[in-house]
Amino acid sequence: ALRVAHNSEGPVASSRGEIDVVAETPVISASLPSGAAYYMLDDFNHHHQHAVLAPDSPTGGVRFSSTHRLLRLGHNVNFVIERCRTTCAAFHKKGPKVWRSEQLLLTDTESEWIRQFYIQGAGHKANLWTYWREPMCTLLKYWSQLETRTKQVVDLLRLAAEERCGVGSA
Repeated sequence: ALRVAHNSEGPVASSRGEIDVVAETPVISASLPSGAAYYMLDDFNHHHQHAVLAPDSPTGGVRFSSTHRLLRLGHNVNFVIERCRTTCAAFHKKGPKVWRSEQLLLTDTESEWIRQFYIQGAGHKANLWTYWREPMCTLLKYWSQLETRTKQVVDLLRLAAEERCGVGSA
């Protein structure tokens, strides 16, 4: 997947990880022959995340080349796990801002960490599971708690709407 983030680095960079992400950018995929090299023109590498997947390689699909820009505010697995721990410990708090924050963390955890790990295939997992087992299992545990919380909030909102509209689930 391709994610365009304007002003993520350089002299006009946004502060504290506030990056303007362009949502309309299409996914780009290019097939290259095995062993091929590529060059990204202009500032493509500066503003885009990219990864190379090699499903037919002797390493069994392990990512052998990638560039991922880190956000300024500690966007690493320990930071995300700590955010998850803090958020899940505060499930007693209520309100639209709290729920929005939970949903953003849920999306970040799933899209930027869990999917990114597993999309690279079984060979990648087999080679790196020793290191990533604990962080990934922790992320999956918090992801499950956030999903459960989402269902609870949606059920609560549905029941409140049904009550207000006089619609009961008899």
